Amino acid sequence: MDYIVAVDGGGTKTAICISDVYGKNKTYFYTGNTNYKSAGIEKVKATLYDGLKKTLEKTDIHSKQIYAYIFGLSGMDSKEDYTLMKKIIEDFDIVDKYYLHNDSILPLNESAEGVGIVTISGTGSISYGIDCNGAKTRSGGWGYKYSDLGSGYWIGNQLLTYLLMYCDGFYMYQKIFEKLISFFEKSIEDLPYFIATNQISCNKIAELAKFAFNNTDDDILPNEILKNAAFYLAQMTTSVYEKLDFKNSTVPVVLSGGVLKNNLFKDLFKKEMYKLNQNNVFKYIDIKGEPVNGGIQIGLKKYWGKEYT
Repeated sequence: MDYIVAVDGGGTKTAICISDVYGKNKTYFYTGNTNYKSAGIEKVKATLYDGLKKTLEKTDIHSKQIYAYIFGLSGMDSKEDYTLMKKIIEDFDIVDKYYLHNDSILPLNESAEGVGIVTISGTGSISYGIDCNGAKTRSGGWGYKYSDLGSGYWIGNQLLTYLLMYCDGFYMYQKIFEKLISFFEKSIEDLPYFIATNQISCNKIAELAKFAFNNTDDDILPNEILKNAAFYLAQMTTSVYEKLDFKNSTVPVVLSGGVLKNNLFKDLFKKEMYKLNQNNVFKYIDIKGEPVNGGIQIGLKKYWGKEYT
């Protein structure tokens, strides 16, 4: 029996799935961050290797039985990124049987059969699309320093920005600030120095987004930040839509990532999409299963001789 292995590598966690070539008998394994831009090359290499090894051990399947490995990894943005990750993957002795993609392609294949748009907002953000002709394009997803608008990291970073403004005396008090200060376990006097002098991880900053979603005090600031986040994601999605040709048909828009699982935020996003496009051409799809299953779908199409995107 041959098998397919799919890897959905994110900035927070990585999901690995192994399936037989009939798409059945799936086994899942979970490990840590495999975005080399935030975790570093050596850490990602060790995490991937350990994850793949434990997945095979868990299923008692030999590497020779693997027909193909499908990697969908965040941070795959340029030719240099692909060259770097290919070197790491080929060190695992799977040179002739792997396919490497940006992680955005996985939920698109999981929930829309490879044609449409996927907009992801988790730790980072990206919008990616494939049209009826097989043309591809993307918007966003260029890393937390300059991009990832509307992501969990972006929301958390905005909260920190205004918190520091409050600490410095030129932004109005919001009850959410007390929760943020408590989260870091620092006094209001010490917090600015702590933030300025410590390397706070992307994941830690993205974690702050939960305070915006749980705004039980009706503060103005979290609502404004979430509205802006939805606007940016809608702009990215619209940009992808306008660059592609869907032949005037209904366009599936797959919504993926932790931020877009929030129903309130999802509604904000849809409203912003309508404002920008003034039409109902979009069919919004909540991802059916795990994005990693989209990698299995790609592998199965390859195995059975079908074209895949």
